[in-house]
Amino acid sequence: HGGFGWDFSFGNPEKINEMLDNFVVTGLTGIMATIITSSEEQTLKAIKDIVQVIKTRDALPIIHGIYLEGPFLSKEKCGSHQSDLLKATSIDLLKKYQEAAEGFIKVVTVAPELPNAIQFIKEAVAMGITVALGHTNADYKTTAKAVDAGATIVTHLFNAMPQLHHRDPNILTYILSHRDLAVELIADCEHV
Repeated sequence: HGGFGWDFSFGNPEKINEMLDNFVVTGLTGIMATIITSSEEQTLKAIKDIVQVIKTRDALPIIHGIYLEGPFLSKEKCGSHQSDLLKATSIDLLKKYQEAAEGFIKVVTVAPELPNAIQFIKEAVAMGITVALGHTNADYKTTAKAVDAGATIVTHLFNAMPQLHHRDPNILTYILSHRDLAVELIADCEHV
């Protein structure tokens, strides 16, 4: 999402470059610019500013692409995402963002239990976007459908997800019993 007092969601090419310059001294040579749920106007601004940096930056770390962690998330599992800015899955909105990004959106997180989410996943994958599952209350069957539709990543496993329960198989049950998903962890000894 960011660091050193700045966030990719804020936009501003000068500040993004300054943040990246600070990252390189930590050994980071490449990054996926992740945008948290924001207003549509702010998301479009952040996207355009990130694209400007992608196209003009000539130093490490490079930005490999844009990762939309929202707004297609569960209100019940929104975590630090502002719930009133969450949206229903909309391939039209994703296309609008991708057009502004000039094709640089590479990953999007979606809660697969949202209405029309399975079709959204199929269409996002057809656009060349990797789909991550996260900020979700999905049950086992819905997760299986999402994976069948093309989802391949789990956004921060265990966080903003239901707890494991032996009589209520859910997304965690699916993830832990299959090997077909890449898993992100926030390995800070607090989240996991």
